Amino acid sequence: MSYYLYAETAFHHEGDEAYLGELIRAVAGTGVQGIKFQVLLNVDEFVSSRHRAYESIRQWVFSLEQWRRLFRLALEQRLEIIMMPLDTAAFRLAEEFPVARLDLHSVSFHDPAMLQGLNTAGKPIILGVGGRTQAEVEDKVDYFHDKLLTLMAGFQAFPSDLRDVRLSRVAFLKEHYPAQTIGYADHTSYDDPYTITSLEYAFLLGARVFEKHVTLDEGEKRVDYEAAVGIDKLADIKGRLDYLESLLSTSSEEALTMSPAEIRYRERQKFAVARRALAAGHVLGDGDLVLKITDEAQGLADCEQLIGRRLKREVGRDEVITGDVVK
Repeated sequence: MSYYLYAETAFHHEGDEAYLGELIRAVAGTGVQGIKFQVLLNVDEFVSSRHRAYESIRQWVFSLEQWRRLFRLALEQRLEIIMMPLDTAAFRLAEEFPVARLDLHSVSFHDPAMLQGLNTAGKPIILGVGGRTQAEVEDKVDYFHDKLLTLMAGFQAFPSDLRDVRLSRVAFLKEHYPAQTIGYADHTSYDDPYTITSLEYAFLLGARVFEKHVTLDEGEKRVDYEAAVGIDKLADIKGRLDYLESLLSTSSEEALTMSPAEIRYRERQKFAVARRALAAGHVLGDGDLVLKITDEAQGLADCEQLIGRRLKREVGRDEVITGDVVK
């Protein structure tokens, strides 16, 4: 498969382990490749006690053992784990479990401890570049080197307006960073038609990694619900990306080869027919042939190929003259 689609859970669980477990199982049923967890163990390392959401976040934090259970469940469900560590303690899980990819939270873009943790973890890295200058992106490309697997366009403004996201950035990144796979994290509103089609647009522009927030109940007011789609929509997104992949995953040789349907279309052209009834043995001249639409599947579209050749048998007016009718 040429693309990678994963579900983002963020803090949508609001500290409810059972809810997140149910969400993991539901995501697994869609056939997507992975699921992303934002892992926070020490809230005081991540957010100021004076932050307005401090108490809420503190209540949403899972213990290390809870995360172990959730990681095991995801692996049992055959989902790859994408982990976004929010504090340095979270890296312990990347040591204990086969985490497929690590993702740097945008607020930690300049945090030395988090940057070092990602760089030494030995896992492929996803870097969101929304809200970042090209100079900042270049700095991280140099810093992470070949560990940097994916550059993700898109940013978390709930819900996002595609006019603000500037999807053309996908094409720009693909051109300028050939060593990285380009991705797109969509945050359009769950009830916006573009919440599905925007990923198709990004695919056509060159994105091959996709992130989408998910929920068990669309519109239920939980954290990040504005951009979280239901399981059916996630499955729809996968189906559409599968379809686009089937359309575009052809070699250069295949791209120049006509399909049976195209061949049938090509055969809908004028063929050489007899302008009048002609006797067997007649040598065809310029006035004997004309190009017309026929019901025949085969014929010659170039009268010159028949001029000067002798008929093997009698032909009627408007009869298609093929190569096997002449000597």
